[in-house]
Amino acid sequence: MAAYTAIISLLQTLEQFQQTHPELVQGVTAKTLESLHDTAEYFLNVVEEVRKSRFDPERIKSLEEKIRAAASYAEDVVEMKICQIISWTCGNAPESSLHKNFLPVVERIDTIKNEVMEILSDFSTRTHDTDDEQNLESARDSLIGASSIRMPNLEELSNLCFTSCTNEILSSVPNLKRLIVHQIPSSRTKGKDNRLIDMSSLSKLEVLKCVTYDSWSWRPQISIKRSFPTSLKSLTLAGRFYFSWEDMSTLVMLPNIEELKLKDHATIGHVWRLSDEDKFQSLKLLLLCSLDLEHWEAIVDNFPNLKRLVLKNCNYLHEIPIDFGEICTLESIELYQCGIDAVDSAKKIAQEQEDMGNNRLKVKELLKKLLSWWSPDLWLIKEVLLFKMSSKPLDYENLNENVKKCQYAVRGELYLRASQLQKEGNKIVFTNVGNPHALGQKPLTFPRQVIALCQAPFLLDDSNVGLLFPADAIERAKHYLSLNSGGLGAYSDSRGIPGVRKEIADFIERRDGYPSDPELIFLTDGASKGIMQILHTIIRGANDGVLVPVPQYPLYSATISLYGGSLVPYYLEETADWGLDINELRQSIGQAQQNGTTVRAMVIINPGNPTGQCLSEQNLRQIIQFCYEENLVLLGDEVYQQNIYQDEHPFISARKVLLDMGQPISKELQLVSFHTVSKGYWGECGQRGGYFEMTNIPPKSVEEIYKVSSISLSLNVPAQIFLGLLANPPKPGDISYEQFVRESKGILESLRRRAHIMTDGFNSCRNVVCNFTEGAMYSFPQIKLPPGAIDAAKKLGKAPDVFYCLKLLEATGISTVPGSGFGQKEGVFHLRTTILPAEEDMPAIMYHRAKIPNNLRQYLYSITISVRKMSVKSCVTKSGYGNGFLVEGSDDDERVHGVTATKTGGNKRSREPEDVNWDKRRRLKMLFYLAAEGIYLSQTKDPNNGKKELDTQFDEVTK
Repeated sequence: MAAYTAIISLLQTLEQFQQTHPELVQGVTAKTLESLHDTAEYFLNVVEEVRKSRFDPERIKSLEEKIRAAASYAEDVVEMKICQIISWTCGNAPESSLHKNFLPVVERIDTIKNEVMEILSDFSTRTHDTDDEQNLESARDSLIGASSIRMPNLEELSNLCFTSCTNEILSSVPNLKRLIVHQIPSSRTKGKDNRLIDMSSLSKLEVLKCVTYDSWSWRPQISIKRSFPTSLKSLTLAGRFYFSWEDMSTLVMLPNIEELKLKDHATIGHVWRLSDEDKFQSLKLLLLCSLDLEHWEAIVDNFPNLKRLVLKNCNYLHEIPIDFGEICTLESIELYQCGIDAVDSAKKIAQEQEDMGNNRLKVKELLKKLLSWWSPDLWLIKEVLLFKMSSKPLDYENLNENVKKCQYAVRGELYLRASQLQKEGNKIVFTNVGNPHALGQKPLTFPRQVIALCQAPFLLDDSNVGLLFPADAIERAKHYLSLNSGGLGAYSDSRGIPGVRKEIADFIERRDGYPSDPELIFLTDGASKGIMQILHTIIRGANDGVLVPVPQYPLYSATISLYGGSLVPYYLEETADWGLDINELRQSIGQAQQNGTTVRAMVIINPGNPTGQCLSEQNLRQIIQFCYEENLVLLGDEVYQQNIYQDEHPFISARKVLLDMGQPISKELQLVSFHTVSKGYWGECGQRGGYFEMTNIPPKSVEEIYKVSSISLSLNVPAQIFLGLLANPPKPGDISYEQFVRESKGILESLRRRAHIMTDGFNSCRNVVCNFTEGAMYSFPQIKLPPGAIDAAKKLGKAPDVFYCLKLLEATGISTVPGSGFGQKEGVFHLRTTILPAEEDMPAIMYHRAKIPNNLRQYLYSITISVRKMSVKSCVTKSGYGNGFLVEGSDDDERVHGVTATKTGGNKRSREPEDVNWDKRRRLKMLFYLAAEGIYLSQTKDPNNGKKELDTQFDEVTK
């Protein structure tokens, strides 16, 4: 009866604990408590049966199944703390990590387990039947794991102790992603066996933190080679594990490791020497804290993608490996309470990176020998300073990882560089974004007249209003003001003004020939907001995927990353005018399913961005059939439907094709379509007006989408007026009709001519191929770069097309977007540019673009440099230093000869002719990176004339 009494007492304690600490035992219902009573009774039955009769394994097995069934009511993680996690974790956790009211609970659970096990052990000593002994052992193991119900949905577990890392427990949480394991007090570990702790079965584990305590003699048995799963992305070892540095080097076997943190004597030894084969290929963050490391030998290949190095209390470290100066991805070196030598080496690395053209690397030095950690007099000052310098919630390292994963190339590195050049007084042509009015397109008159009257309704009462505005604009303004009580300054319905949604529904019906329901139309602050809202509704977690065309508008990749989903690419075929192949779709979805991704939606961009193609009706039918078969929701990005520049491929909406196909597809396939006032001949990007229409979406789902829209109360009302005008422009017979048609037609005809000029211009360039822009606002030419340019880009840590676009920007002032920002096949490079610059500016723009590929081929040499002589003379520039090089070579012989370098205040030196490989010799790095800039190079067979030419060129550059 003792076991039963203990469990009943436990239940009472839990009920009291629930009342005093509901935040820790939330979700515990009467049903759950009832199931625990049942569990107590089954424990009692087991004990009684063992006491009074021979061991009956079948009966015990039946009772065990009932125990499992009774415990299955605990469905969420918090409820499982009662029947499972408390018994695993809290029972072995340090007392400091538990509230005092939890301790009686833990003790009673231990009492129950120990008592039942003692009874079973006593019975085993009284039986002499071998089969009975085996069955009894099996029953004992089963009873230990009776509450260990599989928890496939549990993704995070903290405070698990090392002694509880048994196969039974770890196998019950197969999808665990984050785990913290700690050492328990030595009094609880006496007599424990030294079995090897093996967590390799946790195939989904991404974050693992192992903590031990320096005052306890027992240490967990962990093998670096055998204990950790290969899925790990972040590993922290804190405490006196005493791993050797050779053990640390074997962590390269973890292919996905991105963060490695070694703290508080996790390693032993003074030298960490990595071999050339030790490559932490994916490592981005390395933290070393309170270690005895003195000497560290490593090369750039050991940490090729390292971004952040953090050293804390590494007082004995002499220097950071100097080869870290060659890691082009390195962005930050942080030193906390480290020696002067280590700090100086970090500064040298930063200087070397700067010499190579990388200005991103920052060295942060904190608490530089200001405080002695062993001085009791300074203890309080140290604690106060450390408290003030502690990490803040919005410090970069503490931000939402999904936010940091977002990349949006349209306003990325190129845009920032262009903005900086513009601030410096340079003329910049921003062709990186489809922003028509910014590039000179005039707004349509009629919409601006209507919106002006709506913004200033008092003008409608002025007797002279008819002299300034046409009558149809006045009437339309009155109409829209009547639709929203309070005018443009008042909130509207969260879905948009009902009257405007009705106008849009009528527009869709005229376009497609099928009625549209205004209740299924939601207005948004630009189409982008609508796309983000629908993706947010679809994506439930990392295992949910969305098929996206590649190249794609980076809104999709950024949003899918932000919401924690998975982008599933399907590649468009450039040689077939960026056509879509259904077989490519099937291959993409098959690969995603093999990777455990559930594909839930497919995106089409029609006309394409950045590719400019228009989908045919046949292609749309294939896509719709595919989505129907695969049970996908189809997202139709149709914001460029007015931007059509040829007659052979007119725009056809996905909705029209869907409804044309008839039942059952037309009634079952879920479709969301998007449109905006930002594109077409409207070009009202700054107004932020867009909408989406839903087809075959269940009413309850529409209600949920409405609920989320209501969180923002209302979208901006002026944009809704523009959407109404887009859907309901002036009609034949209206006063403003002829002017509206003249303006809109003139804009589209001009865009059509510019599309031809742009395509023809690119195709006339050497090493450039460009498909015709059938629609949208962009050209997406393929650029072929010489090997030297690709090598130069890699050395700078940049994608080759980014390198190219930067050269284009700096040479011509034209800002574009590299193709890598949209996605492209391996080894192929593109750029995206709008066709929006004024027609009269097109010839000059295309002339400048035509020069760049030839120049790249001319000056970017690769691999081997022959140094005939290196001399230094005085040459003053604005920065105080200047470097000029005389280079000669040819396309056949990619070698550079007769190099001359200049530096202020130097002493003359000379070297004998010598052949070297530049990427292996640090003294020639500056030569290559300046040579890669091209502006310092001259091709000549006469060294003397070449030197004169160089000096003239160099003087002009440094003015």
